[in-house]
Amino acid sequence: MDPVAFTIFGVDIMWYAIMIVTGMLLGMLVAAVLFRRKGFKADMVIDFAILVLPLAIIGARFYYIIFSDNPSSFWTMFTFWRGISWWGTILGFVIFAAVGLLIIRINPLKFCRIRPFAEGDKRMPAGARDWAIWSVFTVALTLIFGRIIYCFLNDPTSSSSGIYHLFNIRGGGLAIYGGVIGGAIGVFAMCRIKKFTWKQIRAVCDSIAPALILGQAIGRWGNFFNQEAYGEAVTDPAWQFFPFAVWIEDQNMWYQATFFYEFLVNIIGFAILFAYSYNKSHKYDGMVTCLYFIWYGIGRAIIEGFRSDSLWTPGELRVSQLLSVILLTVFTAVALAVLWKDLSLAEQRTGLICWGFVLVSGILWFIAEQWGVFSYSIWTMLGVAMLPAGVGSAVLCFWTKRRMYGYLSGALIAVGVVMLCAAGLLSWWFALAGAVIGLGVEAANLILNRGPKPEEPAAA
Repeated sequence: MDPVAFTIFGVDIMWYAIMIVTGMLLGMLVAAVLFRRKGFKADMVIDFAILVLPLAIIGARFYYIIFSDNPSSFWTMFTFWRGISWWGTILGFVIFAAVGLLIIRINPLKFCRIRPFAEGDKRMPAGARDWAIWSVFTVALTLIFGRIIYCFLNDPTSSSSGIYHLFNIRGGGLAIYGGVIGGAIGVFAMCRIKKFTWKQIRAVCDSIAPALILGQAIGRWGNFFNQEAYGEAVTDPAWQFFPFAVWIEDQNMWYQATFFYEFLVNIIGFAILFAYSYNKSHKYDGMVTCLYFIWYGIGRAIIEGFRSDSLWTPGELRVSQLLSVILLTVFTAVALAVLWKDLSLAEQRTGLICWGFVLVSGILWFIAEQWGVFSYSIWTMLGVAMLPAGVGSAVLCFWTKRRMYGYLSGALIAVGVVMLCAAGLLSWWFALAGAVIGLGVEAANLILNRGPKPEEPAAA
């Protein structure tokens, strides 16, 4: 598979770049449709794209470099004592002072008297909060910018660990979670510039979430053309076919097509999120964003366990898998907090019980596998056994409307999982995958299968 699509004036245009740009453009189209659906102007997507897309690319690159085997090119930006470009510092101050003014809602053109003030315009930073935000933002980024310029002037382009390597995107290395973090910063910065209310910010995020997961789905095909982001080797000829496996020419072997697994998860998630966001009848602003992190967190946490090219923390944890579980847990809690007042007492109690099952099992798995405190054969299986008990209780509780049936069936499922673990048919990562699925299933049941609140007894 040739990763080069075509060449223009001696410059290779990669299939990976084409897939990324295609995902961005289609994502912008989806966001424009949902912006209009929620009462915004469709062309507002251009304003967001100008700020969000560059920050997303920078975030994706920084995230990859930080957790790669050689993160020195990232940290060299902060070694100011080794040299700073003074003219770069002056240029950086002009740029970031203007951006800082925008963040505290002051038009820099009017502040510099290039354009006349209008009635009601903010002329100066108001209070200690505005001065603190402007000062910290401007000074910090000015120093970093001056340091980067200095490194570019003194760092040979052939360096594999210097500042040039950090910004050499064509050399490979982007991480989607870094893009999500960078893009989120851009979204909130633009919302602040436009002086949106908190309700409007939630509506904006709900419009962008389906666009984001669509862009991720299309971008995964770039991994196919680059022959990367694959899983473990597939040695059984019966499973050596696409889409289960993919042929890697450099390795001359079949490997699990984990890029396609994630594409499939994301495209299904896009259909769900787009339909939910497009529907005006739902009353929970921000719920689409929560569902994005729940859905993508489930898929990524499981699929990441199969990948052979994961980024790792110093504690030998897969970075994206750990972050998926954290984001999934946080946004599930946010979704439940939003829905809590509309849930019946039985639903609230069931949710807490199932949440407890999942939480305890996740803690047992983490202790047993990462620190080796307990025996794998006992404590990990106990944690895994508690997972389906929680999931089964949640599912059957809402199907049968009788919690005892749910608990009984959940216990039977737990016994079955313990037997599978004892037989060696399930490995340690099943506990983490089960914990992620348990959180997602519980959230989905509480969100999609809510029963009516019990009626209050009439006053005597």
